[in-house]
Parts: sequence; structure tokens; C-alpha cells
Amino acid sequence: MIFDILISVVLYRNNKTELESFLNSCNGSNLKIHLVFIDNAPGQIDFDFKTLPAFAEYRPMPKNLGYGCGHNVAILDPKISASYHLIANADVRFTSIDLQKIYNKMEASPNCGLLMPQVIWPDGKDQGLRKLLPSPGDLFLRRFVPGFLRFAFKKQESSYQMQIFDSKKEMLVPALSGCFMFCRSSLLREIGGFDARFFLYLEDVDLSRRMGQTALNLYWPEVRIIHEYQKSSYRSLKPLWLHLKSAFKYFNKHGWFFDQERKAINQKAMSQKQ
Repeated sequence: MIFDILISVVLYRNNKTELESFLNSCNGSNLKIHLVFIDNAPGQIDFDFKTLPAFAEYRPMPKNLGYGCGHNVAILDPKISASYHLIANADVRFTSIDLQKIYNKMEASPNCGLLMPQVIWPDGKDQGLRKLLPSPGDLFLRRFVPGFLRFAFKKQESSYQMQIFDSKKEMLVPALSGCFMFCRSSLLREIGGFDARFFLYLEDVDLSRRMGQTALNLYWPEVRIIHEYQKSSYRSLKPLWLHLKSAFKYFNKHGWFFDQERKAINQKAMSQKQ
């Protein structure tokens, strides 16, 4: 069977409520959907996966593959064929109507390879997940500069987060968030899915960059989804270390301070009509 949408969700010690809510988000769709839960820590979730609905399956992994490689289990599976692939976190909330709207938008936008809706907090505030491709300075500023000094870098941070653009308007964005990436499956497979070098963090930036080399990365606020994520790398040392490792790998791959492609992509994004 060829599905309309293949959805992959990588699990790592998630709670039962998240999984139940995500399944509810997918229920009721008229689209042909197949959902794959890839579990990087089997036995750590209080959930009976034998009760999954017919459109969902559970795949326990023998070891922790990381975020990107976990999704690659579904992305690169030759036994599953779908027009579109939704890469999602378990802690996002949407509706079957949202999926239908996004599907219709992609069908009407053949030049679009990757789409992200507006992502909001549970209180309705915008999360601001529209970004340029980062420079080393952008990541250092966000992670290490204390709050009382941030005012001195306000212009740089505002530019990186594309704050001059209205969050209620459609726009092209170089780097979209891995919490909800609606991809054209043919292109996603063509580029090989996520780069296996990234265990956690910046894999979504790298994927956005490679998708954007041959198609458009679109932010589309006609649909709004809720994301309850928390920045773990800001609270403990292990995620911080993983974040730093990924940053080094990313800049070693694409360039540190003399990345001409990054410069051209970001300039094009910032010059689009507001």
C-alpha cells in the first residue's frame, strides 16, 4: 500500500500521556496514514504497545540510535511508501484537520520540499522556531551569553530568529524545527534522510539545509500546532555536551566563519517580501 503520510516519532523514556495524546492527534483522518514509533529505550515507557490502533506500529531498537538515525529507520525503510513524511516529536499536538490542510498545501506547492506550521506554546504564544542557518556566534550567543548582556546582541539575535517578519505570514525559512517537519518523501529519501553523524541536536538544521538546496523550506502559519518541549541542554551537562559535539560536527561539515553558502541562503531569506 502507498500511504498519503508516513509519520515517524522517536521515543526515549516518554510518558504514557504523550503517546496517548499523539495517537489522538492522528485519529479521524481521511488520509491514508501510517505511524511508526521508534523506541530508543525499550521497556522505559509505561504503555502497552500491543494496543496500538491499526494505523500504528512499534519498533523497539537494540540500542539508542539518537534522534536522526531513529527517524531514518522509517524514512529509509524500503517496505513503506508514502507521498509525504512527517517527522514529529511525541510532545506535539495537532488535529486530523491540520494534517489534511498541510497535505493539501503540499499538493498545491510542488516546489516545496519541507513545511513547518506555526508552533505555539500551550498558552498560545508563538515559539519563534523560524531561524536562519546559524553561525558559530549565533549558537554561542544563545547558549552562553547571560541574560543581562543579551541586550548588546539584540540586533544579531533578532536577525537570526527572523523577527522582522510577521509570524502570521507565510515565508521561506532556511532552518525549520525538527519537532514537526512535513517533508516530500521523494526528496527526503533522495538526500538520505538525516545525517548519521548527528546523534542529537542540529540534525534538523542540517536536514533543512540539504532539503533547501533543491526545494523550498516553507513556514506556513495557516496551521498552528502545540509543542510542549523543554530545552534540556540548558538544564544539565550531558545534553549540553551533546549539543556542543553536534555544533562542532555541523560547522566542520558546512564551514565555520567562511561559509559562503550560508551567507547566500540567509541573505536571500532576509530579502524576501515582508
